[in-house]
Amino acid sequence: AYSTFKGIRCDSDKRVLEIELYKASLNGILPPEIGNLAKLEYLELGGNALYGSIPDGIGRLKNLEYFSISENSFTGELPKSM
Repeated sequence: AYSTFKGIRCDSDKRVLEIELYKASLNGILPPEIGNLAKLEYLELGGNALYGSIPDGIGRLKNLEYFSISENSFTGELPKSM
């Protein structure tokens, strides 16, 4: 609810709670700003063409309960902040 974007669910204050973009033809890096989504609980980005390193800011997502980035081309290790 509260979002007109497919695969994005927000709360009544329009804060992003869920990103469900499995096999959504995404291509590029995971931006460091992902760490600014303080209320994010669910992040599904599997099956896309994402690459590069996973930004350290992902560790700031203290409400994150589900995290999947499988079937992409990320390099390096998970940030220690996770």
